[in-house]
Amino acid sequence: MILGDRAVLAFELEPVAPTWERRSSADRGPWARLALWVRERCLTKAVETDLDRVVHGVHVPLLPIADWLVRNIRAIAFEESPMRFPGGVDLHDVIRSWDDAPPPSGLDNERWEEERYEWYSRHFMLAGAQGAMLPDLALVRADGRLWLSWSRTRYSGPRSLEYLEPAGMEAVAWEGAVSAIEEFAGYVASEVARTGVDPQPAWVGMDRPLAAALTCTALEAVQWIAPEAASWLPEIGVAPASAPEESVALQALRDLDLRSGHEGVVDSLRRLECETRKPAHRTSLPEMRSKLSGNATEVETVGRDAARFVRREWGLDGRPASEAFLKSRLDELGARVETPSSGGASNWTAVGARRDGGALVVLFKNRRTEKDWARRMELARAIGHLLLDAETSKGALGAASSATASGPRRRRSGAFAAELLLPTQGVVEILAGRDPGEPGAFQEIMDRYSVGARATAYHLWNQRLFLSEEDRDRLIDEFASTP
Repeated sequence: MILGDRAVLAFELEPVAPTWERRSSADRGPWARLALWVRERCLTKAVETDLDRVVHGVHVPLLPIADWLVRNIRAIAFEESPMRFPGGVDLHDVIRSWDDAPPPSGLDNERWEEERYEWYSRHFMLAGAQGAMLPDLALVRADGRLWLSWSRTRYSGPRSLEYLEPAGMEAVAWEGAVSAIEEFAGYVASEVARTGVDPQPAWVGMDRPLAAALTCTALEAVQWIAPEAASWLPEIGVAPASAPEESVALQALRDLDLRSGHEGVVDSLRRLECETRKPAHRTSLPEMRSKLSGNATEVETVGRDAARFVRREWGLDGRPASEAFLKSRLDELGARVETPSSGGASNWTAVGARRDGGALVVLFKNRRTEKDWARRMELARAIGHLLLDAETSKGALGAASSATASGPRRRRSGAFAAELLLPTQGVVEILAGRDPGEPGAFQEIMDRYSVGARATAYHLWNQRLFLSEEDRDRLIDEFASTP
């Protein structure tokens, strides 16, 4: 039987009745040969090296897997990034980097390791497999989708097993994935009840255990985002008992850097929540968002393609986009730009919008945004968020740009902003066949579009206009201190 959709996420089960001795409650069942499918890729296709044969599934007890999913689905849904170690959606990369990082000031090594293991236990399926020989699969929701990453796993011992699917990552529709997990948990619950497995988790008696786990208040959700912000909720206009999907401020809070305090942040979140609840005037935002709902899945490609479309739509051709031009386009999209006096040294913008409501961009004042090119980069990034970010089920959209922001929203808005300010077509025309590393070429591009050295170099590298990483890094070192 197949529970779910192979094109999204599916659990393919072939129930079995083990004849071997079963010693723990997890061993008692239900058992099945399990094949895990993600976007038509079978993650459990493996070589049983001791028997020299290829299999598509592995015999496992299903209750520990279902129990882990039900217990951790709320963390998967709301803990987009570790609070002390912000990272992207490739959780294997995050755990490797975290393993190599020293603890922050005031935290000893033992507690640092405990926090890393606690986060790992909430997002990596192997943490709840109780010895089952499963692929090393990690799950997290971001940008309205479920991101699944896995490594190439090999087991040795009496039963040797080597999974064949190379390490990778896929993003699937959140609703489809949750439906598959709910179906899997429901099957396991019915089999546990039928066979009398004891002890039984409390969720076994529920009609829809995942739906219950995902029914979460704003106060509960903020514990996964920034626990220190729990006391701010009334001040920023968010009812603690409301659904987190209703709040623009909570969506933006995910990306803000609170490590050096929250001066100016609370007031800005309050402004986002308040302004976006006002009735919307007629703007071009809904129409533009509908035009940009393409089929590309690679977030950088989505960002760059959208920026090229927007340039054509706004008649920019290869010309530079000034700060005044960007603000006028934000006004057309219905988004006011506010510049509060403070938001911390490592927060640069916060943006929010609401379906049938208003939109607001907060451009924080600090050393970075004193620079003309940095302000334009942040305003362009805000446009990218407004046009491309996923809304919640309640029509709220919120994001921020900061030193800790990461993940698909950050990557896509960055690619959008770079292409909007530094159009590849215009750069190619300036180069006229030259390499960007040739004398004068890089400076000419920077002068033409008034973009910083690092942003220019990485954008050209991403467009494969550099011959080597060494040339890219040399130019950053040479021009980064140039006014």
